[in-house]
Amino acid sequence: MHTVSTSGIDNDFALPSSTLSPLPEFCPHISHLFLPPSSPSSTFRIPSLIGLAPSGRLYASSRLIASDASSFALTDAFLIYTTFSHEAKFVPFAKLSATEHSESFARRALDGGASASAAAPGSAGVVQRAVERGSRIVAVVPSATSLVLQMPRGNLETICPRPLVLRVVRALLDQCVGLSLNMQHAPQGQAPPESERRVARSVS
Repeated sequence: MHTVSTSGIDNDFALPSSTLSPLPEFCPHISHLFLPPSSPSSTFRIPSLIGLAPSGRLYASSRLIASDASSFALTDAFLIYTTFSHEAKFVPFAKLSATEHSESFARRALDGGASASAAAPGSAGVVQRAVERGSRIVAVVPSATSLVLQMPRGNLETICPRPLVLRVVRALLDQCVGLSLNMQHAPQGQAPPESERRVARSVS
């Protein structure tokens, strides 16, 4: 069983079944992940199974996420899945942690999370984009902002979806801001540590 944690560390191990909610139906495609805490005051990361049934129903443990999924993949921040309506959808793990997720979430996902974004400006919602008819996810490379899709003809195509690009850009900006603050507080004439110089070279 493939396991993904929100810390970005992948582990291949089987967890005791008593710690996981059962899937409602047989799912030949299963992944395991640890969701972020459901409240700011909690530090407990929630273990969860992601399962795709032959019927096209996509579950997060016992909760229905989508009823028209054709494939899925996990990164350290998103559940990504394709649908029979030729779309790729990006669900932040924070959305999966919410307790109200149910079949109503699957209906809200159809509009890309617009209602959720309107209710909570600035919050991260479900993002969707059109893909070629019959596309299925083969692999995702978050560090390269790449999502690899297989077309019905058998050929592979790589796209760079906005959520993956923005996550990498945000990480690079955080590095730039941190480096700038360190340079401002460094004594005059003192060179920054080698680790910071390496970050500066990689960003430039």
